[in-house]
Amino acid sequence: MANGGLLGKEAHIKKVASAVTTSFTVSSALTSTGALLADVLIVAGGGGGAKGGGGAGGFQNLTSQILPGSPVSITVGAGGAGIANGAQSGNSSGGSASAIAALLTSTGGGGGAGDNGGAGGAPGGPSNIPQAGQGGGGGSGGGGSNGGLSAGGPAVSGQGNAGEGHPHGIFSGGGGGGAAEAGGTDGDGQGGDGSPSTLSGSDVTYSGGGGAGGSSPNPATTGAAGGTGGGGDGGDHPNGNGGAGTVNTGGGGGGCSGAPGGNDGDGAAGGSGIVIVKELAGTYAPGIHSMSDVYEQRKAGNWG
Repeated sequence: MANGGLLGKEAHIKKVASAVTTSFTVSSALTSTGALLADVLIVAGGGGGAKGGGGAGGFQNLTSQILPGSPVSITVGAGGAGIANGAQSGNSSGGSASAIAALLTSTGGGGGAGDNGGAGGAPGGPSNIPQAGQGGGGGSGGGGSNGGLSAGGPAVSGQGNAGEGHPHGIFSGGGGGGAAEAGGTDGDGQGGDGSPSTLSGSDVTYSGGGGAGGSSPNPATTGAAGGTGGGGDGGDHPNGNGGAGTVNTGGGGGGCSGAPGGNDGDGAAGGSGIVIVKELAGTYAPGIHSMSDVYEQRKAGNWG
């Protein structure tokens, strides 16, 4: 039988005539139409910026995933907080996870580094305990900055890319990683670009990394651009604050400018995530079915 039904004494046949798409911008629950298969987009919250840009929230765009029984718990991750004054005290925060029940989880983006490291994205992003100057690990990694390590944060495989290490030029840190490319791919300090999805019904790009702040006083440096897909731009030198990651894109927060003597700007928050579920049309027959039920459903054209 094409739908995998078994013969027995109970029938639970549900015909879903057309696909149904539901978008979640905050945590909630999906009341299913009865479909057992769905295409899904799961974008976690982006990491906050310091001097380095925040890493993008983990990105997963998957087809024909099995749904559990209704209602289905949906978690939408928040963006991580940026850190004031270039993270001379404290750390930028990693983004929070987005998830569909306990089945599929995207990890939050790693925080950008300042004088201290950036925190890892939840749950338990790579290098969750940052070292000085290291971007936090996450769905995508945060950008590095000055400090003992000066390295970009690592990424979760299949969800994003690494942050850029401190380029030691006219920028205060490295660009945060994006879903489609690593931080710094398009130029020093720039956030990595995100990836597109059409699941909402429109072609939208998500999970861009945050850009790094400027640091050179001669000439004064414009902050680096955030990656496409909601990445915040870096702050301009002097004393510039980073731009926030765009809400419901998982974009990383922009890094702040750096200046001698500790007169830095403030890193910005990452953007919150999003979850989209497209329940697929079809006839679903979980459980077991009697011979008479199979016969009646075949006559009605509901049994493959």
